[in-house]
Amino acid sequence: YRRGVSSSAVVVPWSADLTVQETISRLAQDRRVRAVSFLGSTGTPEWTDASDVDLCLLLDGYGTGVGIETTIIEGRIADIVLVDREDAEAILRHTASEGEAAAAITPKQWPFVHWLAEARPVHDPTGAATVARGRAARLASLHTTRDAVAQQAARRFLSHDVSVNASLLARSADPVLEI
Repeated sequence: YRRGVSSSAVVVPWSADLTVQETISRLAQDRRVRAVSFLGSTGTPEWTDASDVDLCLLLDGYGTGVGIETTIIEGRIADIVLVDREDAEAILRHTASEGEAAAAITPKQWPFVHWLAEARPVHDPTGAATVARGRAARLASLHTTRDAVAQQAARRFLSHDVSVNASLLARSADPVLEI
């Protein structure tokens, strides 16, 4: 923690002052971390000073299956998608057909399949994230919903950071984003 101007303590994550690359290096040293991937605009030309950090961690022994945590990296809000390696393998397991596999995925699991499909591995020593990404992309292509266009726009472009959303809307003439 760090002490602020007042006498009360403020809790600050260990990663708050680390760069994204320093954070990845530290995560890579943890034996439970099988892979680290970028999500969203992180690590792309669209990533700006106003963007948050989006990471996906493939973990051994996470125990919770899948989850989302929020922290601070490089002084920015960071969303961390956590996926247990064994659970990812179970969700993405090959069956008689990919159609059957897609039908077996629950509504609660689909967001994680989509995140795995869009993950861009930056630390993947065993290739586990690359394999998961390919399988998830094939399954995600089979997933359709009534409002798929709106969901995809929100998933790819909208953020919990109001200033990022305002910036996107100022540059867009898309009525879906405006709504």
